[in-house]
Amino acid sequence: MTLRTLVSLLAVTLFASPAQAEWTEQYSIFGNGNNIASVAAGSGMAAVATGVEQQMGSSSPLLLYTKDGGNTWGKAQPPGQFSLIIYTTMVDEKTVYAGGLGLYKSENGGSSYSQITVPGVGEFGFLSVSGVYAVDPVHAFAITENKVLWTPNGMQWDVTETGVGATFTAVYFLDFANGWVVGGESEEIVEEDPYTGEEKVVGHNYLPKGVVLKTTDAGHTFEPLVVASNDYFRQVTFVNQNIGLAVAGNNDKMVYIKRTTDSGKTWVDIDPPAPEDPAMLWMHLSKIVMLSPLEGYAAGIVGWEGADVDNMGNKAVVIKTSDGGTSWAYVPDAEGMGGYFDIDFAGPHHGWVVGTGGRIVAFTDGTPWEDPLVPDPDVISPDEDVTAGDEDVMSWGTVFGTFDDDATISANSAPTGFDGFVFPQEDGGGQGQCWEEKKSSGCSAGGTSTGESAVLLLLLAATLLLWRKRQTFRWDGWHLAGISLALLLLCPGCGSDETVTMCKDTGSLPAQPDIAAVEDAGADIDTPVGDFACTLKSDENPLNFSGSQGRNAVDNGFVVFVKGHEEGGSDLYLVAPEGGQAVALTRFEDPDVNVWFPSWSPDRNAVLFFSDYRGQYNKLRHNLFVIALDGSVCYQMTPGIETARVWTSAELTGTVTGKFMYGSGAIASPVADAMVAFPGVSKPGLTVASGDFSISVPPGDGTLYLRGEMNSMQVVGVADYSVEAGKTVTLDPTIGHVEALSDAGPIFWSSDGALAYAFIHDELDYLMAVDTATGETTHFLQKEEDTVVAFAPMPHGDLAVVAFKSAPAEYGLYSLAAPEEPQYTFTFDGQTEASFVAVSPLHFLASFDGDDLKLLGADKEGQIKQVTTTPQNLSGVVPGQFDWSLSGTEMVVTMGAGDTTNLLKIDVNTGQSVALTTDGRSSMPAWFGR
Repeated sequence: MTLRTLVSLLAVTLFASPAQAEWTEQYSIFGNGNNIASVAAGSGMAAVATGVEQQMGSSSPLLLYTKDGGNTWGKAQPPGQFSLIIYTTMVDEKTVYAGGLGLYKSENGGSSYSQITVPGVGEFGFLSVSGVYAVDPVHAFAITENKVLWTPNGMQWDVTETGVGATFTAVYFLDFANGWVVGGESEEIVEEDPYTGEEKVVGHNYLPKGVVLKTTDAGHTFEPLVVASNDYFRQVTFVNQNIGLAVAGNNDKMVYIKRTTDSGKTWVDIDPPAPEDPAMLWMHLSKIVMLSPLEGYAAGIVGWEGADVDNMGNKAVVIKTSDGGTSWAYVPDAEGMGGYFDIDFAGPHHGWVVGTGGRIVAFTDGTPWEDPLVPDPDVISPDEDVTAGDEDVMSWGTVFGTFDDDATISANSAPTGFDGFVFPQEDGGGQGQCWEEKKSSGCSAGGTSTGESAVLLLLLAATLLLWRKRQTFRWDGWHLAGISLALLLLCPGCGSDETVTMCKDTGSLPAQPDIAAVEDAGADIDTPVGDFACTLKSDENPLNFSGSQGRNAVDNGFVVFVKGHEEGGSDLYLVAPEGGQAVALTRFEDPDVNVWFPSWSPDRNAVLFFSDYRGQYNKLRHNLFVIALDGSVCYQMTPGIETARVWTSAELTGTVTGKFMYGSGAIASPVADAMVAFPGVSKPGLTVASGDFSISVPPGDGTLYLRGEMNSMQVVGVADYSVEAGKTVTLDPTIGHVEALSDAGPIFWSSDGALAYAFIHDELDYLMAVDTATGETTHFLQKEEDTVVAFAPMPHGDLAVVAFKSAPAEYGLYSLAAPEEPQYTFTFDGQTEASFVAVSPLHFLASFDGDDLKLLGADKEGQIKQVTTTPQNLSGVVPGQFDWSLSGTEMVVTMGAGDTTNLLKIDVNTGQSVALTTDGRSSMPAWFGR
C-alpha cells in the first residue's frame, strides 16, 4: 500500500471512535507445502496474494486476487512457464508490481500479469528480483543483487549500479524521489542430519556487510548511509524523512527491530516482545507496516528450537506498536498455527496477513470501506458554502486535489478516497479474441530434451540464487519451496498438460519508439515512428477508444508536441520527459500542411490532433485526425468515419455519377479537380475539367463528400445516394458553397474515451463533441447568447469544469452525461475569456495569468483553496499551451521569445524549470492529456 493512502486516512485513525477489531481467516489450503509469501493491499476491497501451492504432488505458483474485500479470492494464471512471484506492491485497485523469478506488472487488480523486461539485467534471461515497491502507477522500483531498477513512467525501466558489496533485500520509497534500499551478506551454515544423512541449512553466518542506502533523485543515485555493518537488514519502512524502522539480525541475535530518527544514518536496536511460551526460543519477523507515525504492525513466527520456519507447530504472530516502534506487544486475536510471511494494510481499518497453510487472514475494525471519487450529486447544494464534515454537502477534497500544509502538491494530494489512476481494463475487459491452448509443465514421462534440460537447469540455478538471497534465519521454507519447484520441473513425469484460456489483448500498447537508440542526439530525426499514411487501408479499422474508466498515466511517458519546419508546415513529435532527442510521429511532407493541438487518448495509445490535411491541402477547414503511437494507423476522424468496415475494391460494386458545380443559374460553373469520397473509401475519385465525376461505391444508401477549389475559393458539397449492386445511379448536380474559414482550439477527452471535445472558431465560437467511433459531431454545452470559454473534463468520472463568456471566473462542475445545469459551482479568481484551464491527474486546476501560475484545489478542511505562484526564470508563456505531467507535480509549457517557441518543464512546487526543446519551433505540448 502507498504512503499517500496512509497519510490521507491518518486523521481518521487518530480521531475515530474505537471499534471492535477482528482477525478473520478468509482462505487456506490443506496440506504441507502450501504457503503464501506475499500480500499487497490496494484498497479495503482489492488485494493480491502470491505463493506456492501443492497440486497432485507438484508445486506450482499461486496467484490470488480479491476485489470484494476478501469474500472471494480468484486465481490468476502465471505469466510464464518459469515465473515465480514472491514480492508484491499494489498502489491502487488496479495496479500491481511483482517480482521473484522475473519482474511483472498487472493493470487489472491481479487478474493477469505481464512480464517486464529490463535491458541488460539478468543472467541467461532470468531476472532474480528480491524486492519491489511502487509509490503510484507511474513510479516503481525493484532490486536485484546490488542493483536498483526504476521506471519514471511505468513502462521504460532503467538500472542504477550501486557498486556496494552486499545483496539488497528490501526497498521502500516515501514518494517518487526519496527512498531507501537495505541489505547484507551471509553464508549458510550446513549440518548433516543424523537420522537421514542429508545436509541441512541450520542457520547463517552474517558477514559484516550490512548496508543502508538512500536516494533523493528517484533512484538515479544512492548515498551510502550505513556500510559494513554487523546488522543484516531484511526489511525497511519509513513514516517520514527522518523516522524509519527495519527488521534485522546478526550472529548474536536472531531478530530485532531497528529504529532511526535521522533518515537512516544511525539506528537503535529494539527487541521484540519475548514469546509467551518459554519453550519457543526464536522469532522471525517478515515485515513492518506503519499506519501512522505512531501505530504499526509486524508479522512473523515464534518457533520451537530446531523447527523449520514453515513448521505448522510454530505460532503465527502479529505484534503492534502504538508509540512509533519504540515498544511492541502481541496481538492475541491474530495468532494462529505455523507462521506469517507478509502483512499489508489499506489504511487503518483494513489489512491482510498471510503465511503457512495457504492462510489469508483479514483485519478490520468494523469501519466500512469507502472510496468516493465524486460525491453523490443529490447531496450537493450548488449555491451553498461547503463545509467539511457537513453530512448534507460535500467536501471539495473529494473532487479536487488537496494541497499539503505548505501549499505544495505531492502524491498525497489526490482527492480523498482516490488512491491512483483508474485503468481501462476491468476483469479482462479489452480482451477480444480468446482461445483454449494446452500448456505443458515442461517435462514428460519420457524426460526432457537436451535443450529443455539446459533451460530448466538454468531455472534451477536462478531459483537457488533467488532463494539464497533471502538469507532468513534457519532453514527458510520458501527457499525449500523454490528449489522443490525447480527440481520437480526437472523430474520425468513431474508435470502434465493442462488446458488454459488465452486471450489476445486488443487494447495492448503499440510498439514504442526507441528514442534512446537514436544516434546523433543533436540532429532532427524526421523519420516517422512507423509507416505513415493518414488514411485507413482496406485491412484496417478505426481505433476503439471507448471503455476506459479514466485516463491512463502508465503506458508511456512521452510528451507529444507540434514542431514547425523551416520550409513551412509542421508535424507531431515525441520527446521523453527528460528531454533529449525528439522523434517524428507524423510526416505529411507538405510545407502547406500543419498540425495543431495534439491530445493523448485516455489509454495513451494514440494521439488526436487537428490538421488542414485532406488528401490535398485545405487551408480553410480543419478536421480531427488520429494516429497510433507507433504510427501504424492514421486517419481522419471527422467527418463521417465509420467503424463498421473499411471497404475493399471488390466490395465497391455500385457506381455513382454526377456533376460538381459551384453556385447555380448564371454563376454555375464546374469545379475541376475536386475530390469526391465517402467514409471508408481507400482512394478518392477526382472530377474532370467539366466537373463530372464517377466513383465506385458500396451498394445501399450512402453520402458523398465533395471538395475542391473554384476561383481560389475552397468549395464543399454533400450528396446522398442509393444504388444497387452492379447498377449505376446519376445524381442531380451537386451545388457546392464556399467553405467558411474555420479555426480550431484545444482538444479534450471524456474519461471513457467515447467522446472528444474541441473548440471550433467559425462564424460562431462553439464547443464541439465528437463521437470517436463514427466521427459524428454535435454542438455541446451551448447556451442562448452565451458560449463556453473554459472547459476541462475531470480525468476520472463524467464531470467537467466549465465557464461561460458572461462570467469567466464563475465555474460549474457539469455532468457530461446531463449537462443542462451545473451540479455545483465555485469561483476561480482572475480568469478571463482568454483563460485556459488544465486539470491535473491529481485533480488540480491550473491557469496562467501572464507569467503567474494559478492553482486551484482544496485545503485540509475541504474548502476551495487557490494558490498563485511565479515559476523561476519564466517569461513569455504562450497562452493556452501547457499541460500537466503524469505525476501531477510538473508541467510542460510553450515559451515564446520573438519568432521562436520552445518547450519548458516546470516543477510546480519549486518553480524550477528545464528546457525540453531548443530548436525554436516547438509548441502545443500534451503530456498527461486533456
